[in-house]
Amino acid sequence: MKEVILGFSALESGSTWRRDPPVVVQRSTCPPGSAAVFSAALEHTPYAVNPSFLSKATQWEDSDRPPRIAYAGPSEAIEVLSEAYKTFTGVPTYISSSYEAVELLKYVENSIDAVLISLWNEYLHLSDELGLQRRFFVELANEITRRDRFATTLRVPGGSFGKWCLPKDLSALVGICEDLGITAHVLTGAHLTNQVMKGCGENPSSTSELLAMAAGRVVPTTAAVDGLLNGRHRVQGAGG
Repeated sequence: MKEVILGFSALESGSTWRRDPPVVVQRSTCPPGSAAVFSAALEHTPYAVNPSFLSKATQWEDSDRPPRIAYAGPSEAIEVLSEAYKTFTGVPTYISSSYEAVELLKYVENSIDAVLISLWNEYLHLSDELGLQRRFFVELANEITRRDRFATTLRVPGGSFGKWCLPKDLSALVGICEDLGITAHVLTGAHLTNQVMKGCGENPSSTSELLAMAAGRVVPTTAAVDGLLNGRHRVQGAGG
């Protein structure tokens, strides 16, 4: 962090900017509080937080049509980013004057996904031990979503969550909690379950495909059949 601060100071004092005043935008996912430290190193330059919300499987589509827009900063920075995003209508957009709120938002969204994936993996493990056929588990999963309060809680079990933001951000959030003296039982448990699931590979299909499979709208892909319906990749010790 010290090197970044020194770099900002040198950049501000020695560069000729195309825009007057320029705006420095933090696009990386950084722990809450980072932007406050970085912005303090810029005496005359507005600083903004604007994390990306790309998914691994749809990164190119998400670049053109982001699933979420969020940014924070002083009024000068907000004005510039609002102009940049003005054509993205219908996208959930969160604009704040709080750096920390937007920094935390990315961690919260990714950790919710991580917790739900691990939770459904534990449900799947339980159903295997009970001897429930996988096709009935898929029916059960679909049935859960028919109640409004659970409509968006389904995630595809049968594998670990991926190698990008979810495991990285979950581990970072657990570390932040530890530094603050907070015991994060749920977040830590999601991480431990995912460690167990790594032996099964990554999730075999998308949530939309799982729902379509349950409703009979699509023929499952080979990966979905092998990984989820046939249970070829199981948690060690899971029964038939």
